[in-house]
Amino acid sequence: MITTYAYSSRLKVLLFILLSSSSCYGYYLPNTNCLINIRKTSRVYLSDKASDSNDDERYKKEAEKSKTRLDRVMRWEHMFGLLVRFKEREGNCTVPYNHKEEEENLGAWLYVQRELYKKHTLVAARQQKLDKIGVFEPLENTNKWDQMYNLLKKFQEREGHCNVPRPHQEEGKKLGNWINTQRYNRKRDKLSKKRQSDLEKIGFLWEKNTENWERMYKLLSNVKERDGKCDAIALDYTEAGENLGAWLGTQRSLQKKGELDKDRARRLEKLGIRWMPYNNSLTVRWEYMCNLLAKFSEREGHCDVRQNHKEEGIALGRWLTAQRARKLKGTLGESRTAKLNEIGVAWTSEDKENAKWENMYEKLVEYQRREGHCNALQTGDSRMLGIWVRKQRQLRKKKSLSKECERKLDEIGMEWDPYFKRYVQWDTMYSRLAQFQEREGHCNVHRSHIEEGERLGQWLSVQRYLKNAGELREIRQQKLEEIGVKWDDLGGKRQQQWEVMYQSLLKFQEREGHCNVSYSHVEGDMKIGSWLCRQVYAKNDGKLSELRERKLDKIGVVWRTKRKKVKT
Repeated sequence: MITTYAYSSRLKVLLFILLSSSSCYGYYLPNTNCLINIRKTSRVYLSDKASDSNDDERYKKEAEKSKTRLDRVMRWEHMFGLLVRFKEREGNCTVPYNHKEEEENLGAWLYVQRELYKKHTLVAARQQKLDKIGVFEPLENTNKWDQMYNLLKKFQEREGHCNVPRPHQEEGKKLGNWINTQRYNRKRDKLSKKRQSDLEKIGFLWEKNTENWERMYKLLSNVKERDGKCDAIALDYTEAGENLGAWLGTQRSLQKKGELDKDRARRLEKLGIRWMPYNNSLTVRWEYMCNLLAKFSEREGHCDVRQNHKEEGIALGRWLTAQRARKLKGTLGESRTAKLNEIGVAWTSEDKENAKWENMYEKLVEYQRREGHCNALQTGDSRMLGIWVRKQRQLRKKKSLSKECERKLDEIGMEWDPYFKRYVQWDTMYSRLAQFQEREGHCNVHRSHIEEGERLGQWLSVQRYLKNAGELREIRQQKLEEIGVKWDDLGGKRQQQWEVMYQSLLKFQEREGHCNVSYSHVEGDMKIGSWLCRQVYAKNDGKLSELRERKLDKIGVVWRTKRKKVKT
């Protein structure tokens, strides 16, 4: 029996909780290596004040509030003791998540402690106790880290550097991803000093662009040695083929944002670099951007730069958007506005459309002078011009093309309906077809074929269309039949497709020695498996021509007969 008389209020509550529990508490204390058992059979006599009913009620309420908290404290100490036992037995604190120690989920409990540590919400005293037994050493498995480190050493010995591409795998291990993880852990102080030292010994660079930065820094040092200064170089200045001026501008931008490494900043300052350069730097930059825009306009023929476009690595699209915004606010200035007008900048959306139309119109004028007509093809170098011409025809058909634009296009001989009223005479196209037949031995012209700049394939398709519609003159029909034109088109596009598939099957047979092609087989881009299956069906149904059957027999195609269904 325990008797007390002068305990403090907090101690009274503690004793009350311990001795009023309906069950036995048993917790392992690692420091004392003993088990505490506090049973309900013990009695406690408090001071005279405890006999007062009001005080009893107050003590009971405080006890109820603190009981859960005390349970947690005692349970934490119990789990910590189990962890110590695990460490003494296994030699480390790498507890698997599902591991149980004395029927307690020790792995899950340790995972919670590590998560609290990552979030900086773990009580300092507990953190010290866990850290003392090595819980917060790098969380990755030591053996795995050493294994990946050895793979990196092999890579370095073979390649001469440690710049491992992210998707690279070494002996089936994702070495590139592991490298990025080490950089990430170092930035957040999660990589031990020893491991950092081990990586640095084999030439590991913590910054991906270190080599490029060192090369540019060396070029800047050369400029300093040769000219005596390197602070006032222009943004478009190049040294040994490298845009050194733009690189230095990037370093100033990083310094302004506080993102430049302190050691790099110190080295640049040692060369005499001032972070706020000479007074006319903004003017120089504006001129540089203006020159970039002029280069873009000269190359593309317009100044309609997209918002996300970059020219020589510099965001030209955003810069031009900013100039348009300043022009709208009236803060751009007359001289700069005039200079941009000379280049051909369009300030409003309507101006942009007009400028683009005029640019394409000038290209069409050049095309007309060179080719003698305005029917630009929608393929090859004239693809964009051909698409634009088609759009103008569509707008006129919908009566959405302005009279001024229509007048200008009429002046250069624009043909608004070229598909059946050809821009060349029938006899000229016929002579092109005759040349094709003489050279190729047939008139199976593919629809997309172009002969001496003329769309011979489309023209022949139109003749077939007119013949089927009964609108082709008899004399023209006779002339076409004389040189071997077939009106059903089976000798044309379909025959050509058949020959292409046959040649693919022939390649397969030469390589494999047989024609037993599976249904799903694809040769190049040709699905010869399904095609050969259709030929077999056509032969079985009596729909395959004798010529095609002989060609397929010649390369060893095995014809499978239909299986007769047996009636049951």
